[in-house]
Amino acid sequence: MATGIKINCRKVYETGLEYQNDADVIKEKKEKLQEISSSIDEAWTGMDSHNFQVSFNEHIKLLDSLISFLEENQEVLKNSALNHNIVDNNFKSKMKRSELDEQP
Repeated sequence: MATGIKINCRKVYETGLEYQNDADVIKEKKEKLQEISSSIDEAWTGMDSHNFQVSFNEHIKLLDSLISFLEENQEVLKNSALNHNIVDNNFKSKMKRSELDEQP
């Protein structure tokens, strides 16, 4: 007996769109954090400022892995949903044709 996976293609595709939206929001926040980081020199000088900026910039860089994760997986989700939907539609078409062939 053959089994398959039935998914809600629309929901999977929408989840991919949400991932991309989340990645875009994080990119915007990252840019704002970078602007803050560059303005710290003007407002705060000294060794403490330097140490803070090094740490702060490292935390900002960590956002790149999250952005990459979301962007890569949004592509996987959207492509999977589209491909699965195509297969489903092809199967439905074949079933309808076979039903028509069986009618007297």
